[in-house]
Amino acid sequence: MFPELFTIGNFTLRTFGVVLVISFIAAIAWASQRAPRYGLTKDQIQDSAFWLIISGVLGARITYILLHWSHYSQNTSELFSLKFEGLTSFGGLIGGFIALLILQRKQKFSLWAFLDTVCLPVLLAHSVGRLGCFFNGCCYGHAVTTSPPGVEFVGLQGLYLPAQLYDAAMVALGVFLLALFEHRFRKPGLMFGAMLGVYGISRFIYEFWRIGASSERMAGLPISFAQLTSLVMVLLGLAILVRPVAKTERPLPG
Repeated sequence: MFPELFTIGNFTLRTFGVVLVISFIAAIAWASQRAPRYGLTKDQIQDSAFWLIISGVLGARITYILLHWSHYSQNTSELFSLKFEGLTSFGGLIGGFIALLILQRKQKFSLWAFLDTVCLPVLLAHSVGRLGCFFNGCCYGHAVTTSPPGVEFVGLQGLYLPAQLYDAAMVALGVFLLALFEHRFRKPGLMFGAMLGVYGISRFIYEFWRIGASSERMAGLPISFAQLTSLVMVLLGLAILVRPVAKTERPLPG
């Protein structure tokens, strides 16, 4: 597609990086607007955003390297690439959550309130980020013989499914539906649990389209590591949805 917007001298502005920045800005703006509903302030969201984003990107990069260590152990010069190449969303969620736990201990805000506030903006950022994957020509689907649905990607011969767009559409639909029915999610943590379910289901389905997923299947299982992780996220989301409310948790206003 369009992996590079322009080049000036030795500097190249990559489309994926620009889209990623746009997704971060949109997520922060929306989370700031949602904060009062959950008893937080805009300042709490904005002050935490930098550390969450940095930790998320680091987590995404480190996880990707660990999952593809056989390659990076032989190409150590690529370990510290700053081209936004080689990130995994699972690692981003883990890295961001670790940073959130540290911030919560220091700032003493409600963890559930923060998670409920940022969960939909995070999903939105993921959906927008997948558009970056599409323009970058990574995370594409299996080869096909006709267009549509197949598209051409830079550096590849033939047509491939735009699986990135399918994932973006599924997640965007999930964001829309959750936002539409958010007024019914009054128990603390429900929005976050629903977010995990939406993300896990969309990622599980996306893996059937993504090229290379079949070679990453776990021994003895018909699914990949990413799909197993997706199922764990769905189960965790369900556990949060059905958990009893603690006495210290107050229902949200209607």
